[in-house]
Amino acid sequence: MNKTPTVLKSTGKAILLTSLTTIAGFGSLMLGTYRGFASLGILLAIGVAACFLTTVLFLPAIIGLVQRKNIKKNPTKVTQNIE
Repeated sequence: MNKTPTVLKSTGKAILLTSLTTIAGFGSLMLGTYRGFASLGILLAIGVAACFLTTVLFLPAIIGLVQRKNIKKNPTKVTQNIE
């Protein structure tokens, strides 16, 4: 039950574009002459990129594991599929 292609098809473009614009915004701080803002821009851009990767790769896997666990607990109960 690989959920990653489903996530990428349904909301991947929106997640990608919002992440890229946020990375570009925070990345513009790297152009500043004040060293504090420049290092803050680098860290924030890396953090947003890490959040993007987590959202696209790990979140669908976690949702799949939770659904599989719920199905094993109550096999007779009909579970609503997120797809």
